[in-house]
Amino acid sequence: MAGRSYGKLDRMRSAYSVETVRTAERELMARLPEGALMQRAAAGLAAACADLLGRVYGSRVVLLVGSGDNGGDALYAGARLARRGPVSRRCCSRRSGFTPGDSRRCGVPGGGS
Repeated sequence: MAGRSYGKLDRMRSAYSVETVRTAERELMARLPEGALMQRAAAGLAAACADLLGRVYGSRVVLLVGSGDNGGDALYAGARLARRGPVSRRCCSRRSGFTPGDSRRCGVPGGGS
């Protein structure tokens, strides 16, 4: 889709290497309480999603949850958004290891698999 604008998504111009991110995460995880880094990531993701949505209340949000910590970030971000009123639905890949029970424990309502 050449020429299509994605609004605020068009702003990303660079990214950090996996090695740089993993090193920074290791250093932070050594100093922070367990789960704090995931909660920070979830808060940032939820804020970015809310910014893109413009109006959170009543918005439809779908969580595509993969494996690993990024999947956990998505579940917790979804829970943060759900507290602000959107209709949420989660879709966890079978390989992710996340279950609907994990979603409920994170505070994500709605259906999904």
